[in-house]
Amino acid sequence: MQTTPTKSGSVKMILPLLVLGAYWLLLINQLRIEWTVNAQYSYGWAVPFLCLYLLWRRIQNSEFRIQNSGSEAPARPSFILYLLCALLALAYAPTRLILEATPEWRVMHWALALEVLGITLCVLRLASESAIRNPQSAIGPPHPPSPTFNLRNFAFPIGFFLVAVPWLRPIEMPVIDGLTRGNVAVTIEVLNWLSVPAVQHGNVIEVSTGVVGIDEACSGIRSFQATLMISLFLGELYRLTVLRRVVLCFVGFALSFVFNVGRTGLLSWVAARDGVGAIAKWHDPAGIAILVGCFSGLWAIGVWFKHRAAGAGSAAPGVSSVSTSLLRSLSSFILHPSSLRLTPLLLALGAWFLLAEAGTEAWFRSHESRSAGDIQWNVNTKQIAQLPAAEQLSVPPANREILRYTEGCKWAWHGEDNTRWQMMYFYWSPGRIWVKSVTGHPPYGCLMALGWKLVAKQGVREFEIGNLKLGFQVYTFEANGELVQVYYCLWEEGVKVQPAFSRNFSQWERLKSALEGRRNPAIRILEIAVWGARDQHDAEVAVQRQLQDIIAVETAHSSP
Repeated sequence: MQTTPTKSGSVKMILPLLVLGAYWLLLINQLRIEWTVNAQYSYGWAVPFLCLYLLWRRIQNSEFRIQNSGSEAPARPSFILYLLCALLALAYAPTRLILEATPEWRVMHWALALEVLGITLCVLRLASESAIRNPQSAIGPPHPPSPTFNLRNFAFPIGFFLVAVPWLRPIEMPVIDGLTRGNVAVTIEVLNWLSVPAVQHGNVIEVSTGVVGIDEACSGIRSFQATLMISLFLGELYRLTVLRRVVLCFVGFALSFVFNVGRTGLLSWVAARDGVGAIAKWHDPAGIAILVGCFSGLWAIGVWFKHRAAGAGSAAPGVSSVSTSLLRSLSSFILHPSSLRLTPLLLALGAWFLLAEAGTEAWFRSHESRSAGDIQWNVNTKQIAQLPAAEQLSVPPANREILRYTEGCKWAWHGEDNTRWQMMYFYWSPGRIWVKSVTGHPPYGCLMALGWKLVAKQGVREFEIGNLKLGFQVYTFEANGELVQVYYCLWEEGVKVQPAFSRNFSQWERLKSALEGRRNPAIRILEIAVWGARDQHDAEVAVQRQLQDIIAVETAHSSP
């Protein structure tokens, strides 16, 4: 016999969607920064919808039906689930506080994602236990008896969301750098085999007409993570065995690498034949082609695996039915009338969410309201234009799209002591939270990708310009057989003790940002490279002299 919830019960049945939906929307809002500014993770916008689709397909499967078994279900260890849910909820509050100050910290992205996924699975498991213990009603139309609900049925569709969480940088950077260099190395061999002279410099390719940089023939490795996501999705969609899912992931990796080599080779060949400027015409079509080709090949292999599997399931339901069936399926299972006994837990989770969000906002607002005045500075471009051989360089469009700075410039000039200089300066106005996603790593990764060899990290040097003190992280590189000294400064307004750039290299500094109530301040980045200095001391003396000329300082007063 199937029961119908009362009007009051129907209202309460919306509670799980409201509470869990709030946690999930907050998680998606935190990850959207990476999905927006980092092309490698732009596929993340599709992942929540794919998760819902996979969950709907699982619910439609008979193993999700909870039927009256004719006997009372055995007792379950609900206390452990309640305790785990409480611990995850408690951990949510400090995670949110830290993320508000350091939205680029991927460790906290993973912490938040695991907390939200854990809370969701705990609630669903408790709801299912509640339904099993209440044999007075059934979900869905009558059908033959089916196996008891198992948490693993929910685990993959919900856990699939983790593919949209950016990889930790200590894992991501070596993998991407290795794949990129391998891509370039294979491309060089193919070009030479085709009688197109080419030389590798780090992650760029030099052909007869110039250098094909990572902006023009970007390694294409950005499709690697998307290919992994599609491989896992197809494996679940076609209910492949674990072994075939693993094989599908490796096949996706191979297809991604092969198509990326083809793209890089094509753009390099175009540059060698028609000049580097001709790449712009082929850049986007080549990128779209490899994505379509890679995903189409992967899909075909997934279908082939499905047909070879013994007892393969029926085809996926029509897409047109998803919009009308998804919420009905979710509500019939997750929002079972017997789950109303979870109302106290859901109310507690909802109240804790509101308290954590209100507390986080109050913490930062209280610190912002009493923040002290700060010294302001800027780059004096008029003075730079008067330096010997001064030339304003253009920032590549791809870089402008990624950085999204408020103001920025790039200059090159010569020093009176036969030194050569290059400077990049970027400014982000307060509140532009995505800036921390593009400033959350040191600059040497990009320079090494250009073929520069990191010789040494020289530590921190502080330079005084009037009453302003600027701290720079100093690197020594070797580029084309010549030593280059690189000085990098990241400045946060409102920080009493600079250099603020250290926050990007220290976990403690990130935590300190949260404890001091600093979030989304105005940020300036100044990077100076000098060629031709005899030694480190001469380079520092020259930098001090140049900073006196190119930096304009003014004192900002506190707001009333």
